[in-house]
Amino acid sequence: MEIIVLKNTPYKEKDAIIDALTSEGARSFLVRGLLSPKSSNIVLSNPLVIADVEIAEGKYKHPVIKKSQVIHSPYHLDDNLRFYSVTQLIGEITLNLLQEEERGSIYEDLKRAIIALKDQPSITSSILLIYFMRVIKQAGYSFEAQHCVNCMSKKDIVTFSFSDGGFICKNCLTEGITSRLSKDAMLSIRKAIIASDYKEIVELSDGALKELLNELKTFVFDYLGVKITSIDLFS
Repeated sequence: MEIIVLKNTPYKEKDAIIDALTSEGARSFLVRGLLSPKSSNIVLSNPLVIADVEIAEGKYKHPVIKKSQVIHSPYHLDDNLRFYSVTQLIGEITLNLLQEEERGSIYEDLKRAIIALKDQPSITSSILLIYFMRVIKQAGYSFEAQHCVNCMSKKDIVTFSFSDGGFICKNCLTEGITSRLSKDAMLSIRKAIIASDYKEIVELSDGALKELLNELKTFVFDYLGVKITSIDLFS
């Protein structure tokens, strides 16, 4: 069975529960001895590893992973803290923003994002933002990125609001619209929304990324009732 690791949780001494994504949806597995440095399945402790696993049903609540073989890993020898923060956030939003019946449908898209992280490590933030927008869309929310969401005008665009559904022009701006994103952040979110694949580069400064992630954190909490804690790693 092919799986993508999303998260692992310690369970009884050196064992762990793996939350993973499969082409049929999310599943949880028990991995005996995963937290031991000598574990033959140690690679499964990292989020976004794609692996072929052999499982066995038994006396435990979750199926047990007996053997694993890595198919693809996004990691490099020189990865920094930002890269690990990106992988953790991608795993968290995949696991928490989608309903059970929606998770399987994002599987192939997540695989493409993981491969892009490996092949293009210099644009991890770009890949993260594009994937985040695709998960949000899979959850049922899409945003207007070509013109004002209210009057359809392409002129005098002044801000972007997740809660209002997209870009807002000067004539439609009201006190009730809470988002006041910088120009850089607006350009980045537009590119992320319309990107056709992960090879398209979204130019992102650290400031623009923080702006957008904080807006997304508020949006998913208000509209999906989910608190995304990994976003705090980017503050």
